[in-house]
Amino acid sequence: MGKIFRKIHIDLSLFFLPLALLYAVSGALYLSGFNQNSGAQIWHFSLSVVEQNQIPDLVNQWLTQNHLENIKDTKLKKGKNNSWMMGSTAYSADIQNKGEMIEVKVIKRSFWGNLIMLHKGKAKWYFDILAFGFAFSLLVFYFSGLVMTNFCNRRRGRALVVVGLGFVLTFVVGYLSI
Repeated sequence: MGKIFRKIHIDLSLFFLPLALLYAVSGALYLSGFNQNSGAQIWHFSLSVVEQNQIPDLVNQWLTQNHLENIKDTKLKKGKNNSWMMGSTAYSADIQNKGEMIEVKVIKRSFWGNLIMLHKGKAKWYFDILAFGFAFSLLVFYFSGLVMTNFCNRRRGRALVVVGLGFVLTFVVGYLSI
């Protein structure tokens, strides 16, 4: 039984190593003060109020006039604070109705900003499936590790104390942090 868990542990570890590195790097960047708009190019402009179905064409027309790349996905989606969004995580427009005008913010994210968006689960649904697989695999890693070591056969008491300390420290620091 230990051999089976060892194979599962090794194969899942190797498969998810790139994703683990992505989460480690993007999480460290985020904790260091970087966010999804770090290094991004951002353009602001206004439009007169028009019908909603005309907005994507007008946004792309403004981008063309300013020698910028058009946004390919022009389907308007609900955004935050009664806004509309079009585009992708990497290149998008945030559109907000401000009375007589429509305010548009176009964002072209940097490589690092895109990594942080992936970390936060703000990209396409299929990356989220991979992330859920990784989260499930973390549980499998710990379970298979415990099975492989027979839960620290000779040092079980010490192992239980260390796990207990980990739980206590995690809950205390978490509680104090909120």
